[in-house]
Amino acid sequence: MAQADRTEFKGWLFDRDNDDMRVGVYDQCLMRMDTLPALELGAWPIFHSSHQRLDKWQALKVLEEAAEVVDAAKDAIRSVTVLDGRTLVNRAHLVDEIADLLQTTTNLCAAFGINAAELKIANTECTIKNMKRGMFDEGLRTHMHREENT
Repeated sequence: MAQADRTEFKGWLFDRDNDDMRVGVYDQCLMRMDTLPALELGAWPIFHSSHQRLDKWQALKVLEEAAEVVDAAKDAIRSVTVLDGRTLVNRAHLVDEIADLLQTTTNLCAAFGINAAELKIANTECTIKNMKRGMFDEGLRTHMHREENT
């Protein structure tokens, strides 16, 4: 998904109902956002509407696929080998599971009527929140850091 045109957010203040973190959008963050590397995920087709439900099972399918991504990532980590100074990783299964996760996430959005414009705004909010947390800066991962010995 492409990021939203940042010029339309200048001066906005986002506030999520269940989030005590108010994220102010300001020019410095907006300028920096344009320099961050991004992964273009493309368009994902939506399953037929007969497969969409506004229920917990639609959401649980995303959880199931996310768990499969974790298992595939663990397998990929276990597959790491170094050959002639190059690090080799078997990631084919991980790629397949991420695709499944993206598909189920797309279907969840469709079931709940979440559109691309809403996701663009949420993407910008999330990026700025993570910018404030230093997640795009070099250093230890704040909430996820683990000591190498554990």
